[in-house]
Amino acid sequence: EAGDSDTYQFEVTSAGASVTVQAGADDGADLTVAAGTQPDAETWYEYSFGDEPASLQFVAPQAGTYYLKITTDTDSGATYTVLAEQGETASTLPVNEPVAGFVAEAGQVGYLLEMTEPDQFVVVVLAGPEDQDLDLTLARYEDGEQTAS
Repeated sequence: EAGDSDTYQFEVTSAGASVTVQAGADDGADLTVAAGTQPDAETWYEYSFGDEPASLQFVAPQAGTYYLKITTDTDSGATYTVLAEQGETASTLPVNEPVAGFVAEAGQVGYLLEMTEPDQFVVVVLAGPEDQDLDLTLARYEDGEQTAS
């Protein structure tokens, strides 16, 4: 029913691992897919619309148990298929060095930047071709929990 949810857990074996979750409704219903380090956390989330599956990607800040929640707003509920995969470990972003990279169309690239001293100030500059739209998202994690974004 609308508003009902199912929660699953899965293990990530290394900090900085790229995690991809694909979820699609067998009957074309809309789904919301959310993941986090606590059962009801929605640190990362994505939506599916009709026949398009939700594709959620994030870089895991730590190894351990993660929780995945799937909900629908369809009154009759939804039958779905879900797959969570752990990929490569994200590259570490070096401090005070430019990094050249590539991101595929509609894709994401994740980096880890470890801050070792309190009260450090971070400036990240994202530059690309004028005819391309690039988005930058930053998040701060402390003890595995997102504390700022």
